[in-house]
Amino acid sequence: MPHSEAAVKFAVCKFLEVASKRYAATGVKRAILVREDNPKWPQTCYIAADFIHKKNRKIITHAACVPLRYSDKYGALAAEDPYIECFGMPCDRCPPYILEVLSPPATEISAKWRHRCASVQWRYELIVRENADNQRDILVVLSDCKETSLVDCALNIPPSRFEKVYEQLIREYQMANIPSLFKASNA
Repeated sequence: MPHSEAAVKFAVCKFLEVASKRYAATGVKRAILVREDNPKWPQTCYIAADFIHKKNRKIITHAACVPLRYSDKYGALAAEDPYIECFGMPCDRCPPYILEVLSPPATEISAKWRHRCASVQWRYELIVRENADNQRDILVVLSDCKETSLVDCALNIPPSRFEKVYEQLIREYQMANIPSLFKASNA
């Protein structure tokens, strides 16, 4: 497979290409590549994207996914059309890195999908490394039983700022708070 950063960029471009034509998507907040148990589509790029609500024109953040595979025949990435959580998604390993920035679920389909995703045991870890010049690096890593992904980092932090930066990262990357299942309203 190609480098994960290239795969994420490819998937986000595919999402924006389709979303600009079919949906009222306005931008991407976060994206991450995850391994799947599907031999046809072994990787999925999960995306947190902002959409404009048709009725009240408010911006709502929904999840989307773009299943990916590498084609040996053509020597390139191939992507399926993106799926949006409101209409059902075939992939359900979305990590908290995406789930925690989403707006409340708009449909029962979204709520059930988020609960399936939340059943995957992901965890955040903060790794602190001290440099030779007494500065520190903080790496934010997201892991499950299959993989580990670097989601953020703060590099070369002087001792005077370390505690503040560390606390900021803890607040920013909490585990996703998944709301209880509910009856979807027509709001």
